[in-house]
Amino acid sequence: MFKDKVGIITGGGSGMGRATAISLAKEGAMVVLAGRSEDKLMAVRDEIRALQGQAEIFCADVSQNDDNKALVAFVESRFGRLDFAFNNAGGHADFKPIDQTSIDEAEWVIDLNFKGVYYGVKYQIEAMLRTGGGSIVNNASIFGLRGMDGIAHYVASKHAVVGLTRAVAKEYAGPGIRVNAVLAMHICLMT
Repeated sequence: MFKDKVGIITGGGSGMGRATAISLAKEGAMVVLAGRSEDKLMAVRDEIRALQGQAEIFCADVSQNDDNKALVAFVESRFGRLDFAFNNAGGHADFKPIDQTSIDEAEWVIDLNFKGVYYGVKYQIEAMLRTGGGSIVNNASIFGLRGMDGIAHYVASKHAVVGLTRAVAKEYAGPGIRVNAVLAMHICLMT
């Protein structure tokens, strides 16, 4: 299913991005790992290559519009097309009420979790329209559907990702671009 497909995985240097990249590479996909930490990206790339998979890296801060545009341009110039994308990069800081959350922290979380997906989707769709379709998956978290105290900025950004995904899925179903969201929840067990 993924043999010879070309895709982007943001936040590909760790966690869910790393696991997805390895899994897709094992299925024969060429994965382009994007993130801010070149060392982490190189480690995952090398791990994939040791498994006889194909991977490249592209250092980018996906919260920035220009970095998303450059990432997609890199993939198109290098491989001629973009078949899939997993907009996975995201994060949040310490849990604290909104009145104790600084504007800088809130902007960082919203920029990374929402703008990073929005900008990515915009340029990914443009590329997919040029080659007849593709598939995009956005990491929205279970908090894209429900609230959680202490991380209002994160919850708001993930709700925005769900809304974006729903709107774009309707807009581009006709041209053959599937857009979905993953609503995972990380469970930590304490003993």
